[in-house]
Amino acid sequence: LLSNLVLRNTLAEAQKKVVEGSALASTLKQTEIFSPMAIHLIANGENSGQLATLLARAAVMQDTSLKRLIDAGLV
Repeated sequence: LLSNLVLRNTLAEAQKKVVEGSALASTLKQTEIFSPMAIHLIANGENSGQLATLLARAAVMQDTSLKRLIDAGLV
């Protein structure tokens, strides 16, 4: 469960769109939360049938990026 209400609500709306049939990558891109590289990996995962693998890779990238921002005192 996400404690950030803005993030939680944004991702809940994205989830609804995906359930309704929208592509995950394009839906997440519209949220402007994820990096372009993460969106690219997710889109490639959707297109290649390797979504789980590329979602995991995108998660590691996002985590690494956030840790760098925290260590630099930017977040």
